[in-house]
Amino acid sequence: MKIYIENFKPSDINNIILSRELDTYFKKKNTVHEIYSQDGIYHIHNNNIYKLKHTTTNNINNSVNKPKKILNYFNETKKYRNVIIDFSFMKNDLYYKIPPIHVCSKTEMFIYSRAEKSLVELVVKGFYEKREIELNKKETNHFLSKDKYLNFVVTDFYFDIKDGLDIDDINMREDLEFFYNLLGQ
Repeated sequence: MKIYIENFKPSDINNIILSRELDTYFKKKNTVHEIYSQDGIYHIHNNNIYKLKHTTTNNINNSVNKPKKILNYFNETKKYRNVIIDFSFMKNDLYYKIPPIHVCSKTEMFIYSRAEKSLVELVVKGFYEKREIELNKKETNHFLSKDKYLNFVVTDFYFDIKDGLDIDDINMREDLEFFYNLLGQ
């Protein structure tokens, strides 16, 4: 399940990333190659090709879960903000070939969490701009720099919640509130 903060743009989180406020909670970075074709969307991850199928059907009871918007509270100051809860998910089917006509893009995902076994992860997706910059009077780019955020552009972010977790779970709410406050909301 994913939770999005309504009216909080990717550019808003770009400044927070650059300020390094989230670095303490950095868990890992994933790179996914996304392939778009008339036949569908594919991901290449760990040398495997997956065709993505969007579904809103719950495997447990075959009920249909639609995204819903709720009014929620995240901090003690009772500052309210609309959030969107997306119960849908992408099913990955293993494939062995991709359509000959396609477009490929590379997406980087930075994943943050409060603890190793946290119920909530903040996922920040984006890409690196392909531009040269001057560092120490040398032409270089983000691959040569130790700064993982250099030239990074955020395109999407959301809270990823472990499957099957109750939306009213107190531990999940605490993790959400923590990140919500860290994001300055």
